[in-house]
Amino acid sequence: MQRTAIYLVLIPAITLSICLNGCKSHEPHIENGTKFTKADSVTEKYLDLEDSILIVWNTIVNDDNLKIQTMHDLLHQLLVSNTLDKDELISLENRLNELDGMKITQESIKDPIHVYEYDLASKTLVNELINLTSSVEPFKKDPLQIILATIQDADSRVRENRFNYDKIAYEFNQFVERNEAFLNEQDQNLSTAKKGLFQISSESQGSPATSAFQN
Repeated sequence: MQRTAIYLVLIPAITLSICLNGCKSHEPHIENGTKFTKADSVTEKYLDLEDSILIVWNTIVNDDNLKIQTMHDLLHQLLVSNTLDKDELISLENRLNELDGMKITQESIKDPIHVYEYDLASKTLVNELINLTSSVEPFKKDPLQIILATIQDADSRVRENRFNYDKIAYEFNQFVERNEAFLNEQDQNLSTAKKGLFQISSESQGSPATSAFQN
């Protein structure tokens, strides 16, 4: 009778132990006393991608601002040099102001015509400034060449900057597509709208088919 009683006590205890162990396997992973759920993992990845996009986008904006501001500086120097036609320089300044108002945003990327028109206007102004600077008297040219080099350096980084943006924005879009329903359920503040792309070729890091930045 005693052995029977022991078995009757042990069987429920063993069953309870198995159940508890099984339930624990379905609990969120615990590391250093912190629970990590799928929601935490997805949200963390989303925020990491957003941060990466912001960093690359700021690089694009900063380079663009540098190029336009330096073009203004160059035009000012050409004006005060009194070696070129003043009306022509004022006309270029007005066009540069128009370019400043056409700056590409993360929304306007989605309009390839706007991107093309901006790139064409920018490239045309850069080329005209190069030609004007080359016509300046030699003894006045050196300081202008330094300013012009800054413009050309910023201009040469356009393709690479856009390629880097496209790469991370594409990854973000794919991630959102896979996790859209989950993101919407977890946090109303996480936008699942896809990012616009420049569509830069990964083979040559060249410009989009509609871009004015061609060799």
